[in-house]
Amino acid sequence: MSAQADQEWRVLCAFRQRAPAKEVVEEARTLCGGSWDAKVQKFVLEDCVEDSICGYARDREYVGRVLKELILAAEREGVQVLDEVYHTHAETLVPHDDGQLDRSQWIHKTYAYGPQKNTINAKEQYRYITLRVSRDMFHGSTGCHEWEAGFYLAEFLMNRPDIVAGKKLMEIGSGSGVSGIVAARLDPQELVLTDGDLDTVDNLLDNLDRNGIAASGRLAETGGVCKVRCIQVSWEAFADHPVSKMRPHAILGADLLYDPGVIPSLVDLLKRGLSSRVGCVAYIATALRNESTLDAFLSASESHGLRVEDCTAVHSHPTVGFHHLEILDRSRLRLHALHLPPN
Repeated sequence: MSAQADQEWRVLCAFRQRAPAKEVVEEARTLCGGSWDAKVQKFVLEDCVEDSICGYARDREYVGRVLKELILAAEREGVQVLDEVYHTHAETLVPHDDGQLDRSQWIHKTYAYGPQKNTINAKEQYRYITLRVSRDMFHGSTGCHEWEAGFYLAEFLMNRPDIVAGKKLMEIGSGSGVSGIVAARLDPQELVLTDGDLDTVDNLLDNLDRNGIAASGRLAETGGVCKVRCIQVSWEAFADHPVSKMRPHAILGADLLYDPGVIPSLVDLLKRGLSSRVGCVAYIATALRNESTLDAFLSASESHGLRVEDCTAVHSHPTVGFHHLEILDRSRLRLHALHLPPN
């Protein structure tokens, strides 16, 4: 991919991920040596706003912010703004049929993934995940947001499809579904995605559907075979829930250590799940917000007879991953494998 094509791809990825409007516009400015000429404006309008992967109809407010930033930046430097840019920006300000502007709590973000180094046109080579997530931290539960450890775990699965293909997997704390979607695309025998929050599970089902994955809270059919289920269950209630009888080959979890108080129930759940099948392994991805919480979790796991392996270094240079994902700071992410040692 040429330097120009790569920069265009970077701008498009930022727009699809709904990066801050000012960042998208500043990134686009580099396409023509730092100017706001017609070529840059047309790229933002035609390649980003009218992008077929995530067109602006779903997120008018965000598109309006991007175009406003573009208009203001061009006007400040005395550059003529295209009539089409003014017109499209005006359209984003028109109230919907109910008379209200688009102030939905939701926003849609699209992420591209594939080989990290490529020579093929990225638009043809990459696969996409589109997530409906809460617009900000003031709306929705924590499970309705995207978290970096979820992307980190998803990348790990992309590079280790053998963990998923033909296997039974269970994910705890599935959230908005990024790692679950990747796992579902790697042909598992059965995939059970769980979360303790009902709104999160409802949104997870919606995200699976928008990514072409048939799923249900009770049953999912793919070629007549039950493959993907979404279940609301708290960690405290796991032992008494039918899902505890699943006997998975692997357990997945990302960004689970948000509160030291959850460690006892989490460790108990993992031990029950790991003991259900010989050779079962739990892969836990964690963003380092408070290292003492991670240390407490690892210590509690070992004290309950679990063997812990730090796999972070093994996953430090993935060959397949998300492209231009700025929130993914691998220096503050950790991956651990937990299992029960043989008797």
